[in-house]
Amino acid sequence: MKAYKGYTLIELVIVIIVMAVLSMTFATFIIKAVDSWIFVKTRDSAFGSARYSMNRMLVDMRRMTSPYGITVMTSTECSFEAFDSTGGVVYIDFKQSGANLYRNNDILAENLLNPGGLSFLYLNENGVSTSEAVGVRSVRVKVSIEKNNQLITLESAARLRNL
Repeated sequence: MKAYKGYTLIELVIVIIVMAVLSMTFATFIIKAVDSWIFVKTRDSAFGSARYSMNRMLVDMRRMTSPYGITVMTSTECSFEAFDSTGGVVYIDFKQSGANLYRNNDILAENLLNPGGLSFLYLNENGVSTSEAVGVRSVRVKVSIEKNNQLITLESAARLRNL
C-alpha cells in the first residue's frame, strides 16, 4: 500500500469553514469598533462646533456698548453694537439662515437644527424675560447642532458688562 501525503476534500472544506467563522467573528468586532469611533468623532466635532460658536457669541455680547446698542432682539436674531479690540464700535448680527449660524455675513457654525437651532432670551436685572432693549441686562443663548442624527444642545448666558 502506498502512503499518500495530502489532504482530503473534506478536511479542506472543514478548514475553510472554520476560517470563515473566525474571520466573520473578527470582522464583526472590527466593524463595531470603527462604528464606535465614527460615532464619537462625529459627536466631538458637533460639540466642538457648538462650543466655539457659543463662546464667540457670548464674548461678543459681553462687549456690547449698552442696551441702547441692541438694534434687533428677537428669539432667532440678535444685532447690536459692540466695542472692538481698539475701543471702536462695530456692528454684530447673529442669526440662523437655513442650517447655518451667521455672524454678520460669515458662517460661524453649520448643521444647526432647522428650525430652532438658535434662540435668544433677553432678561432684565431680575432675570425676567423682557422685550425692551433698555431693560436688557443679560442674554441667554441656546445653540442646537444636529450632525449624523446626533443632537448637541448648549445653553449659556452673557451678562452685559458696559452698563
